[in-house]
Amino acid sequence: MAGDNKAHVRVNALVALESHSVSDLHEQILALMLRDRSARVRSLAAGKVMAFGLRSLLPELEEAIIREAKSTTRKTLEWERDLLRDGFRIEDRGNGSAWVTCQRGAGVISMFFPIDEVETKGRQWMA
Repeated sequence: MAGDNKAHVRVNALVALESHSVSDLHEQILALMLRDRSARVRSLAAGKVMAFGLRSLLPELEEAIIREAKSTTRKTLEWERDLLRDGFRIEDRGNGSAWVTCQRGAGVISMFFPIDEVETKGRQWMA
């Protein structure tokens, strides 16, 4: 399925990974999918890498970010990389506020903070 010509079949291969315990096969398929010709598949693969906590694929994710031509897809890949690598992401919104996202259990949670309170209240909230 991961090598099928149709993007929706490759997407289904990514979804099917959730039905199995994380293994070397997950890493092989996700590394391949980070190089897929479909931006949708690349984005979904990055999300799976983060969701499965596959820090071993950080180098492949970094390479995918460097290769990515689509700015919206690159931002998605960077978001997933930051959550996987650091456990959080801080985005300056340019209006005096920052959007802080962090992992909580199997999901993520986000909250706005005044930019000058990110290092204090934002970090306390993340902890």
